[in-house]
Parts: sequence; structure tokens; C-alpha cells
Amino acid sequence: KTYSTKADVNGRWNITVSDPLPEGSNPYTVQATASNGASGTLQGGVVIDTQAQEITVSLSSASDTGVKGDFITQVTTPTFNGTAEAGARLTLAIGSSVYTFAADASGRWSFTLPEQLQDGVHQYTLTATDIAGNISTGTGSVTIDTTGPELTQQIDPSSNNMVSDDVISNSSPVFSGRTEANLIVTITIAGISYNVMADESGNWKFTVPNNLPDGAYSYTVSVTDNAGNVSSSTGQVSVLAQSDSSTLLLTGGLDTTSDTGVTGDNITGCNKPVFTGTTAPEAEVTLTIGG
Repeated sequence: KTYSTKADVNGRWNITVSDPLPEGSNPYTVQATASNGASGTLQGGVVIDTQAQEITVSLSSASDTGVKGDFITQVTTPTFNGTAEAGARLTLAIGSSVYTFAADASGRWSFTLPEQLQDGVHQYTLTATDIAGNISTGTGSVTIDTTGPELTQQIDPSSNNMVSDDVISNSSPVFSGRTEANLIVTITIAGISYNVMADESGNWKFTVPNNLPDGAYSYTVSVTDNAGNVSSSTGQVSVLAQSDSSTLLLTGGLDTTSDTGVTGDNITGCNKPVFTGTTAPEAEVTLTIGG
């Protein structure tokens, strides 16, 4: 479409395009003819960009600890990255701080917070302004969690045949405890690891599916939260199921109250030491030592 006007006494002219131009490149030609017949021609182009491009934001793989994509991390100076329009100017507002940076020629951007965030939820606003002045805005939150999850564990007293605090007479020990809701708890005993999920209240309970031979066992209970923080606890349990009635399990040694000096070396400065151990319920135990 052609538009016409007349320059003023100073030669200035102004034409407003009345019909909207389409998005993208629009070439144009300007011609002028003076009263004496002289003429001039000018050619150029204008790019119409009225659309604000969508911006994306995520945590970098190194900053996205634990469950991927949940914006929960143990990294206190996380790196954000994403996409915007090529060359766009970006502003990240988080807490009371505002940071400015730019997308590269491919529209990719990355920014690492220079100041540490405290544990907790932090709201952010990301604004991108493209070279045409169009503005895109995105909001979200990132949770900083550097503390290991709560974890308690026990040899479940209501589900085991308890002989004493850490001695049971059933061959499939039952463990129970508490942690954060819906986390996976790992129990490792006798060289095998088992997983169980805590319920909505954080309670968990697990029965070892394999019958353990009589003996003393060390075990480890561990849990990893959504930020990747790990909590663990260890313990010991002795199984006295007595599946072989001709063989009696017997453990024992110096009691910790009598084991002076280096623990476990069977050298003590106590000349009237106390010995303790475990065996079958109500079994007669005798100790022969010295003269």
C-alpha cells in the first residue's frame, strides 16, 4: 500500500502506516520529487515483532540435587538456566536481590547466584525483554534444603519376639521408625539391602523376607530426601531362633563398663570385670576363669 504526504518548509516529512504490518521483515521504498522535478529514492526494511517469546527456566544439572526437576536442592548458590529470545535482556529477582544478564545468540542463558540462599522456600520472578521491547515474565520458587531428613529406627518391639533390647527369637527381624513422608528407607542387613516407603505420616515398617541364621548382625538404615540429603543410623540385632536345638548360640565378652583402655582388645585395668552376652531365653550360663 502507498501513502503520500508533503514535506514542510524545512523538508521534514512524516507518514503513519494506517494498516498493521505483518510480523517479520517488511521492505519499503520511499520516493520524493521536488517542485523543480528533482527526485530521490530510499529503500530499506523494518522488522515487525509484537510477540513476546516464552521463557523457560530450570536448575542446572549440577544444581538440581535429589529428585530432578522439583526445584528442591541442597546447593545454596544454584545455577539457573533456560531459553528466551536471542539477545534478550533478562532480570532475575529473588528475595531482595535483582540480577541482570542476557541470552546468547541462540537464546540460551545461564546464571549462578553470587550470594548464598538460606534453607527455605524462595520466590523468584524472571523477566525477559527482547530487542523489540516485548516483555515476557515467569514466576516460580526454589527450595533450599541442606539438612538431612529426620530418621528414627528400632527393632520393632510389637512385631518381634523380644528376648532383650536387641535380641529376638524370630528369624525374620521387623524394623520400624519414622522419617519424612513418602521417602524411600533402605535397610541393609546380612549384606542385602531392602527398600520400603514411608507413609504419608512418615511412619515405616519392614520385615526382612529371608530367614536369618542364628547369630549377631549389624544393620544400617538410611534415607535420602528430595534434595539429596542423606541420614543414616546403625544398630545390632541378635537372632536366637534356635532352629538347631543341639547348638546353642552364645555371645559374650567384657562388659563395656569393665573394658578399660582400648575398647575390644580384651585388656582391662579392672581385676573384677563384668562379662555380658546373649544366649537362649532362660539358659543356664556359667563362666570359668582364673583359679
